[in-house]
Amino acid sequence: MLKFNADGSFVHWEYSPSVARTELCRLIARLDLPLCFGQSDAFQDYITNAHNPRFVKSSRQTTARDLIGLYNNRVEQLTDVLKNSVSSVALTSDIWSGKAKEDYISVVAHFLNPDWCLKKRLLGLKPIEVAHTGVNIAERVEMVASDYGITDKIFAIVLDNASSNKIAIDVLKPVFSGYIGSLMPKPARIDDDLAAVFLHQRCACHIINLIVKSCLKRLKPYLEDFRTAITFLNSSNQRIASYKQYCLSVGVRPQKLLSFLQLFYDSTVALSGVYYPTLPLMLHHILKIARHLNAYENHELLRTAVVPMKTKFLKYWREIPLLYSFAFIIDPRAKMRGFHKVLQKLSVLNGQDYARYPSSIRCKLTKMFPVYESKFGDACLRTSTLPAVSGMGTEAWDDIYGDEEAFAESTFSLASRVLEERRRRLTPDLVEVLSCIKDWELADLHKQHTVEKETKDLEAAFEAMYLDNEEETSPGTKRKEQEGGSGPDAAARKKDKGPATEPSSSRGKRA
Repeated sequence: MLKFNADGSFVHWEYSPSVARTELCRLIARLDLPLCFGQSDAFQDYITNAHNPRFVKSSRQTTARDLIGLYNNRVEQLTDVLKNSVSSVALTSDIWSGKAKEDYISVVAHFLNPDWCLKKRLLGLKPIEVAHTGVNIAERVEMVASDYGITDKIFAIVLDNASSNKIAIDVLKPVFSGYIGSLMPKPARIDDDLAAVFLHQRCACHIINLIVKSCLKRLKPYLEDFRTAITFLNSSNQRIASYKQYCLSVGVRPQKLLSFLQLFYDSTVALSGVYYPTLPLMLHHILKIARHLNAYENHELLRTAVVPMKTKFLKYWREIPLLYSFAFIIDPRAKMRGFHKVLQKLSVLNGQDYARYPSSIRCKLTKMFPVYESKFGDACLRTSTLPAVSGMGTEAWDDIYGDEEAFAESTFSLASRVLEERRRRLTPDLVEVLSCIKDWELADLHKQHTVEKETKDLEAAFEAMYLDNEEETSPGTKRKEQEGGSGPDAAARKKDKGPATEPSSSRGKRA
C-alpha cells in the first residue's frame, strides 16, 4: 500500500498501532466522544470490517494515557512557538461551571505568528476550587502564562466587569509589566503608567450584553407573558399548527423587538471574530450603537427600554478607551482625520465635549511609538505582505466620511461539550487535555469557532417556527434544502445556557 504526501511523493505505508491510537485521540477530542469509544465493539467492528482488520481496540485507560502524551507533545511545540517566534500576546480569561459542580478558569492567547497571521490558542483550563477572588484568579492566570514562558510578552488581558477581575489585574500588573515597561512610581499620573493603561481591557461583547440586558429588564413583564404563551403553544403540535395558520391568515409576524436588537447581535458577531483583529472595529460599532440608540430614544413602544440602554452605554463608553483610539488611528483608512470625524459624530449623539481629546491622544501616541520602534522597528522592515483585514465593509467608512446629512461578540464554547453530563467522571487534568487538543486541532484546520457559525444551529432548530416560511414547500423539497445546507458544529455558546455548562460570571457575548 502506498501513502501520498502533500508534495505528490509517496512512501510505503504500514499499519502502526501507535499512530492508530494517536488518531483515535484526535477523533475523540474533536468530536467530544467518550474516552471509552475506542474499546466499543461497534467501533472495532466498523474499523476491522471496513478499513483495517489488524486494528486492536484501546481501553479507556490506554486512551487517557495517549491523550496526555499527545497533549504534552503539543504543549511543547506551542511553548517553543510562543517563546521564540512571538513578540507579544493578548490574553482572554473567564470562569466556567460544569455539571459536576466544578469550576474552571480558561486562559486563551491571541497572537501574531511570524507571517503576521492572527492566531488563537487555548493555553489552559485550570480548576478553581477556591473562592473566585481576584488573588485566586490572578494566581491561575499567572501560572498558565509562566508555564508557556510568556510573562514578559503580555500586552493586554480581556476580562469581564466582575469586581474580582479588577483586583486580579492589580495583582498581575507588576508581573506582566515587562512587555511595555516597568510600572511608574506611585506619584506618577495613572495616564502615564503605560502598563496600567493597556493591560486591562473590558470585554466589549460583555458590555453589549449588559446594554441589551438593561433593555430586557424593562420588558420583563412582557417577556414573561411571551414565555408563558410559548410554553403553552409548544406543549402540543396541534396548538403550534393552529397558531401558525391563524398568523398566516391575518398576515401578522411581529418582530419589532427583533429588528431593534439585530444591530447588537451583528456587533457581537463582528467583535467575536477569531481570524481578524477586532480592536480597530470598536469605534465603528460604538458609533453604530450610539446612532441606533438615538434613533429609537423617542420611539413610542421602545423608549422606556432605550433610555436605560443609553445610560449603560454612556457608563462604559462615554470616555473612549485609549487602546480603541490608538487602533483606529493606526488604521491607514482612518488616521487622525477619521478620528476627528468620529469624535464629531459621537459628540452630537452623546452630548459630550471631545474637543481636547485628540490632542491628548496624539501626545500619548507620540510617547508610545518610540517604545514599539525600539522593540520592533527592524521586524517591520522584514515584512513584505500583510493579510487582509475582515469584519468591516466600505459602508462603515461611508458612515464616517460620508455626507453629514445622511447621519441621523473566542473564548471558547467548546467547554460546554467537554464538561457535559456524560463526562462527570473526567479528572480536571483530562478536562484540560481534551479542551486544549480540540482547540488546537481546530486551529490547525483554521476552523476555530465563531459566533456566527455556532448560532446557525440555533437558528436552524427554530426555523420551523417562522410563520411566513414553508407554506408552499413540500416535505420532500424541505428535506432536500435541509440536506443541502452546511451543518455547523453542535456546540452552543455559554450565554445560550445549554444543559451542560454556563459561566459563573455574568459575562455573555451575544446580545
